Amino acid sequence: MYAVTGATGNTGRVIVEILLAAGKPVRAIGRSAQKLQPLADKGAEPIVGALDDAGTVAKAFKDAQAVYAMIPPSFTAPRFRAYQDRIGEVLAGALREMRVPNVVHLSSIGADQATGVGPVTGLHAQEERLSALPAANVLHLRPGFFMENLWAFADMLRQGFLASPLRPDLQFPWIATRDIGQVAADELLQLGFRGKQVRELHGQRDLSLQETARVVGAAVGKEIRVQQVPYDQAEQVLVQAGLTQDLASLYVEMNRAMNEGRMKPREPRSSRTTTPTSIETFVQGFAAALDRTGTP
Repeated sequence: MYAVTGATGNTGRVIVEILLAAGKPVRAIGRSAQKLQPLADKGAEPIVGALDDAGTVAKAFKDAQAVYAMIPPSFTAPRFRAYQDRIGEVLAGALREMRVPNVVHLSSIGADQATGVGPVTGLHAQEERLSALPAANVLHLRPGFFMENLWAFADMLRQGFLASPLRPDLQFPWIATRDIGQVAADELLQLGFRGKQVRELHGQRDLSLQETARVVGAAVGKEIRVQQVPYDQAEQVLVQAGLTQDLASLYVEMNRAMNEGRMKPREPRSSRTTTPTSIETFVQGFAAALDRTGTP
């Protein structure tokens, strides 16, 4: 039995579908029965509930050979780090109680840092919790910047600009979430990792915002200007977009850490860290959906 948290999300859905296609029994865990139904129709056992409910999580992890563990995003939690810790402690407690032997954990590049990297600080804490599980084999996946994060800039891109506190020329790894799901599913099927390990995922290549804007601009047929904005202004824009002040501050802290070189890959790029989807391939679908509906 496999258990997948965040089963209706970008990575979890891919993992469930790949495991089912391989003939594996899967418990798909999510908050919405309606969103879980397509996976149930394909053969998954749906587990409806919140990840801060210890009973739900223990039920989902019972007799599991392996678990895909992640802390789903929350844009409404008043104290985001407290939210991360609450979910993380429940997950770690259930993994320990149910004696799950194998865990693939969705972390992030930058999780080697204990402080100063915004929301990724919470993933560092979760890595510490899971690495403390005495008998489990744990693989921490540390992907780069999600290509899907371009949707956060959708309104700007329609108007022909991209504003961010990141340096326009800063190179960092971009990755499609489908590729993360594929890697996680492969690791879950093979179960070749032992002890406590880290695997960074660098996407197809490193990109700057300037390069990304050129690719998006070519796909949508307009020039995209990149503008670096001050940190305090960026925080205000995020709050106006609906984020809590707490989470907006954490995102800006993360951007500052990237600009200052504190949040960056630690592994050299290799065949093991490189994934196939290029920004050009991703943007084809992104541009078509952006033009058609304005939503993914």
